[in-house]
Amino acid sequence: ANGRRIDSVELTSTAGIRVRIITLGARIQSIYTPDRKGKLNDIVLGFSNPQAYVKYGNYFGASVGRYANRIAHGRFSLDGHVYHLSINDDGNSLHGGKVGFDKRIWTIDSVRSGKSASAVLSYVSPNGQEGYPGTLHVTATFTLSNSGELRIQYRATT
Repeated sequence: ANGRRIDSVELTSTAGIRVRIITLGARIQSIYTPDRKGKLNDIVLGFSNPQAYVKYGNYFGASVGRYANRIAHGRFSLDGHVYHLSINDDGNSLHGGKVGFDKRIWTIDSVRSGKSASAVLSYVSPNGQEGYPGTLHVTATFTLSNSGELRIQYRATT
């Protein structure tokens, strides 16, 4: 997180479900949902302290990118130009490289409640970051309906 503060937002539904999203990696930190007896339990694998994600460097609950999965040998060709990406997985580039979207601090753009609760987080990946060409503007919209349905919509434009 490079000394930047990690913020959070919590979405709640009338069904008693709570979803906490942190700005480090536009990451779902927790989902509390009632069991059949009404007891709330967190069903997300992760950490209660956001700094633990920095310390242990895993992808629990995170938005990954620019590219999800591996790019062999950390290189690809586009319009006749070969791009060399940061290598972080046995000679490959995994989930965006050494400092992918999961390790970046996103901005909370908006939070809304009503029939459904939602939060929009955004991140701008500059040209050349981790070896990728072009500036990429990304938003992640998390929406929790009052019936308990959680949707995540990603949008990216160059």
